[in-house]
Amino acid sequence: DAREWKLSEIFQYGMIQLLPILSRIKKIDVTSTILNKSGSMFATNRTLLCEFWHGLECPEFSIPIDLIKSVCATSEKLCGVGFSENSITFHFDCEAWVMGKLPKINWIDPNAYLKIPNEPIVLPEDSKKTLAFLKPFAGKSGKVRISEDEIMVECASIPRANWPTGGPFRFSDLDYIASHLTHVERFDDTLWAAYSDSMRCVVSASEV
Repeated sequence: DAREWKLSEIFQYGMIQLLPILSRIKKIDVTSTILNKSGSMFATNRTLLCEFWHGLECPEFSIPIDLIKSVCATSEKLCGVGFSENSITFHFDCEAWVMGKLPKINWIDPNAYLKIPNEPIVLPEDSKKTLAFLKPFAGKSGKVRISEDEIMVECASIPRANWPTGGPFRFSDLDYIASHLTHVERFDDTLWAAYSDSMRCVVSASEV
């Protein structure tokens, strides 16, 4: 597919940021694709939905996980994208390209779920260290709950510090938030939002 729309490294960087959210299951659905739409890209695992703002003008399309991995793995600079009826091709400055099948996915409207910041709080500076300590003790459930006093997993707890209360959330979802975002906001025990300069997300205790 010939290059039709100009892209840049920010698009490639966005894919790198969102890749950890995606399912590694081979079935192609919303959990194994990134949706590009209106200057942003979106990824979800059905409990965590994230948006990365890249600000580039290009049409709406979905990107399959195998193609995302290929673009993320190379050090070559992304420069454009092209389409046919059934395929999508990413082009690089070195004149290399990678092509994949264009998924036909019925994505939810992500903006129906994402929240506008109201009164977010700054995540503690040691939030990644806190979760790294708890990770070996998360157990089979892989869930984490935050009370007024402590952050609890199946076999361990640690003082709460500045985290909101709520849960139980997937441990991997809160780990992603601590690694990629800077502010978090509690809407209720089962629904939080998180933000940074180029990203926002919503995390739920149940699948949507």
